[in-house]
Amino acid sequence: MDELKKVNFELDRFVYSVSHDLRAPLLSIKGLVNISITEKPSPPLMKYLELITTSVDRLDKFIMDILDYSRNSRLEIQYQLIHFDTIIQETINNLSHIGGYQRLKFKNKIELNHPFKTDKRRISMILSNLISNAIKYQDYDKASEIMIEISESAAGLRIEVADNGIGIEPDQQCKIFDMFYRASDRSKGAGLGLYIIKEAVEKMNGSIELNSMLGKFTRFTITLPFIKTNNHLHKKIEA
Repeated sequence: MDELKKVNFELDRFVYSVSHDLRAPLLSIKGLVNISITEKPSPPLMKYLELITTSVDRLDKFIMDILDYSRNSRLEIQYQLIHFDTIIQETINNLSHIGGYQRLKFKNKIELNHPFKTDKRRISMILSNLISNAIKYQDYDKASEIMIEISESAAGLRIEVADNGIGIEPDQQCKIFDMFYRASDRSKGAGLGLYIIKEAVEKMNGSIELNSMLGKFTRFTITLPFIKTNNHLHKKIEA
């Protein structure tokens, strides 16, 4: 068991280190491409630069997913007061570069009566992945909306992210939390996002549920339990 723990620890450190070393040159490439674009290149060259940017962004997202997985497996929960209104707005702003963002309408609803403490890094990662998926898989044949609702229930804190996008096939819904599984031909990622979300939620002793109807909507509901730190019971956050 000690040897297994040692191997797992070394593997986590290796993944974390390699991911950082890979990301640095990627960001340099992206920076050079952005500088080249400001030079107003010819249309053919501009097309090539856009293709490079798309490929770099895709690889960078994959590396960030690996980093999120590594952090989740290595780091213990760090409890702190969560200000959901701030986190939600920051997350939405950080995703404004995704295609189709501008045509979306966001509806945020926060109904909490007490402070809530949990891991801010993991909450941000979960919201970022769920909201980015909702943006990517919107239905361009109708006005697109994303609802983000934070509330409380008898079971604990409730986080709900819902959209009126393309939905998920019924026979694929049981697989979407599997590692490397991609449920749509529009998927461009590595299929790690939802797997990492589930791992993070379980790390916080919570649960995640999916409800989706093809062509109608997709809704993810996360429930996190009330926790005790320093002998005090912490419930939700006032927005």
